[in-house]
Amino acid sequence: MIPCGHTYCTKCLNELCAGSDTIICPQCRQQYDVPTAGIALFPRNLSYQQLLDIRTEQLVSTRQCQVCDKKRAFSDCLHCHKAVCLDCKQIHRQELATTTAILLTDLAKSSDLCKDALNMEITTFLSHCDTVKKQISTYAKELIDFIKQQEKQLKHDLDKMISQQLE
Repeated sequence: MIPCGHTYCTKCLNELCAGSDTIICPQCRQQYDVPTAGIALFPRNLSYQQLLDIRTEQLVSTRQCQVCDKKRAFSDCLHCHKAVCLDCKQIHRQELATTTAILLTDLAKSSDLCKDALNMEITTFLSHCDTVKKQISTYAKELIDFIKQQEKQLKHDLDKMISQQLE
Protein backbone atom coordinates (compact mmCIF):
# COMPACT_ATOMS: atom_id res chain seq x y z
CA MET A 1 0.00 0.00 0.00
CA ILE A 2 1.45 3.38 -0.94
CA PRO A 3 1.17 6.36 1.45
CA CYS A 4 -2.01 7.73 -0.20
CA GLY A 5 -3.79 4.52 0.84
CA HIS A 6 -4.18 2.96 -2.59
CA THR A 7 -3.25 -0.70 -2.70
CA TYR A 8 -1.22 -2.55 -5.33
CA CYS A 9 0.58 -5.87 -5.41
CA THR A 10 4.35 -6.03 -5.00
CA LYS A 11 4.87 -6.81 -8.68
CA CYS A 12 2.91 -3.73 -9.77
CA LEU A 13 4.68 -1.49 -7.24
CA ASN A 14 8.04 -2.71 -8.56
CA GLU A 15 6.94 -1.87 -12.10
CA LEU A 16 5.67 1.56 -11.02
CA CYS A 17 8.96 2.59 -9.44
CA ALA A 18 11.14 0.67 -11.98
CA GLY A 19 14.48 1.60 -10.45
CA SER A 20 13.41 5.16 -9.63
CA ASP A 21 13.54 6.64 -6.15
CA THR A 22 9.97 7.94 -6.51
CA ILE A 23 6.63 6.36 -7.29
CA ILE A 24 3.47 7.97 -8.73
CA CYS A 25 0.10 6.54 -7.68
CA PRO A 26 -1.84 5.57 -10.84
CA GLN A 27 -5.14 6.56 -9.20
CA CYS A 28 -4.54 9.90 -7.48
CA ARG A 29 -1.29 10.82 -9.32
CA GLN A 30 0.47 11.74 -6.06
CA GLN A 31 4.24 11.29 -6.06
CA TYR A 32 6.03 9.59 -3.13
CA ASP A 33 9.64 8.79 -2.29
CA VAL A 34 10.51 5.09 -2.34
CA PRO A 35 12.34 4.05 0.87
CA THR A 36 16.02 3.25 0.33
CA ALA A 37 15.34 -0.37 1.30
CA GLY A 38 12.66 -0.56 -1.41
CA ILE A 39 8.92 -0.95 -1.62
CA ALA A 40 8.98 -3.71 0.99
CA LEU A 41 8.96 -0.93 3.61
CA PHE A 42 5.61 0.42 2.41
CA PRO A 43 2.87 -0.64 4.86
CA ARG A 44 0.76 -3.68 4.05
CA ASN A 45 -2.99 -3.32 3.65
CA LEU A 46 -3.96 -5.89 6.28
CA SER A 47 -7.71 -5.53 5.70
CA TYR A 48 -7.26 -6.22 2.02
CA GLN A 49 -4.96 -9.15 2.83
CA GLN A 50 -7.57 -10.64 5.16
CA LEU A 51 -10.22 -10.30 2.44
CA LEU A 52 -7.89 -12.03 -0.02
CA ASP A 53 -7.22 -14.79 2.51
CA ILE A 54 -10.94 -15.33 3.10
CA ARG A 55 -11.67 -15.33 -0.64
CA THR A 56 -8.82 -17.73 -1.28
CA GLU A 57 -10.19 -19.97 1.45
CA GLN A 58 -13.63 -19.93 -0.17
CA LEU A 59 -12.33 -20.61 -3.67
CA VAL A 60 -9.66 -23.18 -2.93
CA SER A 61 -10.79 -25.14 0.05
CA THR A 62 -13.34 -27.90 -0.06
CA ARG A 63 -11.63 -29.96 2.65
CA GLN A 64 -12.48 -29.83 6.32
CA CYS A 65 -10.00 -28.43 8.82
CA GLN A 66 -8.21 -31.38 10.39
CA VAL A 67 -7.82 -29.51 13.68
CA CYS A 68 -11.38 -28.35 14.48
CA ASP A 69 -13.37 -30.41 11.91
CA LYS A 70 -15.84 -27.50 11.70
CA LYS A 71 -14.62 -25.18 8.97
CA ARG A 72 -13.20 -25.59 5.52
CA ALA A 73 -9.45 -25.82 5.40
CA PHE A 74 -7.55 -22.77 4.18
CA SER A 75 -4.06 -24.21 3.76
CA ASP A 76 -1.85 -27.16 4.56
CA CYS A 77 0.62 -27.10 7.42
CA LEU A 78 4.10 -27.26 5.94
CA HIS A 79 5.31 -29.33 8.88
CA CYS A 80 2.71 -32.08 9.27
CA HIS A 81 0.65 -31.49 6.09
CA LYS A 82 -2.64 -31.18 8.01
CA ALA A 83 -5.34 -29.08 6.35
CA VAL A 84 -6.14 -26.15 8.68
CA CYS A 85 -8.62 -23.27 8.65
CA LEU A 86 -7.62 -19.66 9.35
CA ASP A 87 -8.90 -19.81 12.94
CA CYS A 88 -6.89 -22.93 13.76
CA LYS A 89 -3.74 -21.95 11.88
CA GLN A 90 -2.20 -19.91 14.73
CA ILE A 91 -3.28 -22.42 17.39
CA HIS A 92 -1.78 -25.21 15.31
CA ARG A 93 1.47 -23.26 14.95
CA GLN A 94 1.62 -22.83 18.73
CA GLU A 95 1.02 -26.56 19.22
CA LEU A 96 3.81 -27.30 16.74
CA ALA A 97 6.12 -24.88 18.54
CA THR A 98 5.35 -26.56 21.86
CA THR A 99 5.80 -30.03 20.39
CA THR A 100 9.05 -28.96 18.74
CA ALA A 101 10.32 -27.50 22.03
CA ILE A 102 9.49 -30.77 23.82
CA LEU A 103 11.22 -32.78 21.10
CA LEU A 104 14.29 -30.54 21.31
CA THR A 105 14.39 -30.99 25.09
CA ASP A 106 14.08 -34.76 24.69
CA LEU A 107 16.77 -34.70 22.02
CA ALA A 108 19.09 -32.72 24.29
CA LYS A 109 18.50 -35.24 27.11
CA SER A 110 19.12 -38.14 24.73
CA SER A 111 22.24 -36.43 23.47
CA ASP A 112 23.49 -36.03 27.04
CA LEU A 113 22.76 -39.70 27.74
CA CYS A 114 24.63 -40.69 24.58
CA LYS A 115 27.58 -38.50 25.58
CA ASP A 116 27.62 -40.08 29.05
CA ALA A 117 27.46 -43.58 27.59
CA LEU A 118 30.19 -42.74 25.09
CA ASN A 119 32.38 -41.30 27.86
CA MET A 120 31.88 -44.50 29.88
CA GLU A 121 32.84 -46.58 26.83
CA ILE A 122 35.93 -44.42 26.29
CA THR A 123 36.91 -44.77 29.96
CA THR A 124 36.45 -48.54 29.79
CA PHE A 125 38.42 -48.73 26.54
CA LEU A 126 41.29 -46.65 27.93
CA SER A 127 41.35 -48.77 31.08
CA HIS A 128 41.49 -51.91 28.94
CA CYS A 129 44.34 -50.38 26.89
CA ASP A 130 46.27 -49.64 30.10
CA THR A 131 45.78 -53.25 31.21
CA VAL A 132 47.03 -54.53 27.85
CA LYS A 133 50.06 -52.20 28.03
CA LYS A 134 50.92 -53.56 31.48
CA GLN A 135 50.56 -57.12 30.19
CA ILE A 136 52.83 -56.31 27.23
CA SER A 137 55.42 -54.85 29.61
CA THR A 138 55.18 -57.91 31.86
CA TYR A 139 55.55 -60.35 28.95
CA ALA A 140 58.41 -58.31 27.47
CA LYS A 141 60.20 -58.33 30.84
CA GLU A 142 59.67 -62.08 31.15
CA LEU A 143 61.05 -62.59 27.62
CA ILE A 144 64.03 -60.33 28.33
CA ASP A 145 64.71 -62.24 31.57
CA PHE A 146 64.41 -65.54 29.68
CA ILE A 147 66.76 -64.32 26.93
CA LYS A 148 69.28 -63.08 29.53
CA GLN A 149 69.06 -66.45 31.28
CA GLN A 150 69.61 -68.23 27.96
CA GLU A 151 72.54 -65.91 27.19
CA LYS A 152 74.06 -66.66 30.57
CA GLN A 153 73.51 -70.40 30.11
CA LEU A 154 75.01 -70.38 26.59
CA LYS A 155 78.07 -68.43 27.77
CA HIS A 156 78.49 -70.87 30.65
CA ASP A 157 78.17 -73.85 28.29
CA LEU A 158 80.69 -72.25 25.92
CA ASP A 159 83.14 -71.61 28.75
CA LYS A 160 82.71 -75.22 29.83
CA MET A 161 83.45 -76.44 26.27
CA ILE A 162 86.50 -74.20 26.03
CA SER A 163 87.90 -75.48 29.29
CA GLN A 164 87.29 -79.10 28.21
CA GLN A 165 89.03 -78.47 24.91
CA LEU A 166 91.99 -76.89 26.60
CA GLU A 167 92.51 -79.72 29.07
